[in-house]
Amino acid sequence: MSAILVVEDEPLILSMLALILKGNGFAVISASNGTEAMRKYHVNRRDIHLVICDADMPAFTGLPAMKQLLEERPDLPILLMSDDPDSAALNSPPAARFVSKPFDVSILLSIVRDMVTETNSVSAA
Repeated sequence: MSAILVVEDEPLILSMLALILKGNGFAVISASNGTEAMRKYHVNRRDIHLVICDADMPAFTGLPAMKQLLEERPDLPILLMSDDPDSAALNSPPAARFVSKPFDVSILLSIVRDMVTETNSVSAA
C-alpha cells in the first residue's frame, strides 16, 4: 500500500492533515519532527510514496530531514509547507514542491493527487 509521510510539529495541523488525507483514500504515516520522520521513513520506506513536510520546525527541522531523505532516495516526491514561503523556497531542495500555509484543502488535495499520480506513473514504467 502506498502511504504519505506527513511531518508537522503542530499537533492540530498534523491531525487535520491526517484526517483530510485519510478521508480522501490515502494511507498516512504521521511524524511530529524530523527525527521521528527519519525513523518512520526507514521502517516504512517501501510504502512511502510522498512526503508532506512543514519546512519550519524546531530541532531537526523539516528542510534538513527532507534533504537527507533525498540523499537516500533522490526520486522521493516532497511537498513542503510553510507560512514563510520566501524562506522555505530559498532553502528547499530543488525537486520539492511547495504550498503556502494556510492553504485551501482542495488545492492541497489536487497537488497531492498530482504528485501521487506522477509517482505511480514513474513506478509503473
